[in-house]
Amino acid sequence: MRRLAAVAKIVVVLFAINFVAITVVALMMMAKGMLTRERLAAVASALKGPPAGLETLAEDGTAAHPAARPLPPPPLSLADRRRAVALVRTDLDREIEEIRQRSQAVERERQRLEKDRADLEAARKTFLESMDAVAQAKREAGKKQLLKTLAALKAPRIKILLEKQTDEYIAEILVGLEPRLRGKVIDEFKAAEELERIRRVLDLIRQGAGSKPPAKMASL
Repeated sequence: MRRLAAVAKIVVVLFAINFVAITVVALMMMAKGMLTRERLAAVASALKGPPAGLETLAEDGTAAHPAARPLPPPPLSLADRRRAVALVRTDLDREIEEIRQRSQAVERERQRLEKDRADLEAARKTFLESMDAVAQAKREAGKKQLLKTLAALKAPRIKILLEKQTDEYIAEILVGLEPRLRGKVIDEFKAAEELERIRRVLDLIRQGAGSKPPAKMASL
């Protein structure tokens, strides 16, 4: 017993000496920058014991196995890979079909808009033509009524009314008058300036100015 106590004292003394020596060396290395806090923490962690997963001795002295790690999944078989490819291809075909249907719908809508635009343009042209026809009919009716009114007037009065109009309008009215009355109206243009103007009007009549109604009939 005394020998065991002496041996124990010797071990304690040696351990204390080693601890002091290690501490001194560690402090010196830290002072010189050779040992950082991170390295010191790593050393302390290593002194605590082996990391998890490494073999350790059980109480009965046998080696304990490390903790079991999950095994990787087994590789897919050729049939599984083919099925996966088929599924992906089916999805792609479905998306392509949806895109094709949307494109067709867009094209049908574009064609409908083009047809609506064409119908609208045709309706606009028809409307304008009908308006022109209505305006033409109104001009013809107005012209007939005007000529009927002028036929009841004397030539001097007709000449006074025509002086305010354009040469084209005068030509149009003269063509519509009865020949005898037209001659009397022409004879009323006697002054030099009036003779020059009536010559221009007669030239217009010879050129066919009176063969169609004027674009706009002035108001008498």
